[in-house]
Amino acid sequence: MTRFRFRLDRVLGLKQRAEREQARALGDALREEERQRREQQEAEAAVRRAAEKMAEVADATLPAGTLANLGLARDAADARVDAARERVEQAGERVAEERGRYDEKRRDRRTMEKLREHRHEEWRVEQSRSEQKESDAVRHDRRREGEPS
Repeated sequence: MTRFRFRLDRVLGLKQRAEREQARALGDALREEERQRREQQEAEAAVRRAAEKMAEVADATLPAGTLANLGLARDAADARVDAARERVEQAGERVAEERGRYDEKRRDRRTMEKLREHRHEEWRVEQSRSEQKESDAVRHDRRREGEPS
């Protein structure tokens, strides 16, 4: 019996490697998105703290410079939140792109695996037929020689 050999095994290996590399890239993108989300949450917390400070001093009589500084701090915190939201959006877009590439690599690999499975099944059927022919030939030879089967 001959051993099964898939001529595209090397290509299949390359497809598997490409899928693994793309999975790593997707993982990196997901981690970056999560990091950006944490930064956004921290920026939003800073805005809340600034708003609380403004509320604490709303009834107090403060110098104009102090009020201006509090306003600038709130504006800076708002700008930080806006920038963080933009980075989260960009990270989300990158995740979507990397996920699309990963899905494509996975489909490519799976297609090659299905082809391999199909070829293996064809090989197995052919081997079975070949073995049956040999068995039939042996039986036929024994009958011609007068031996019982």
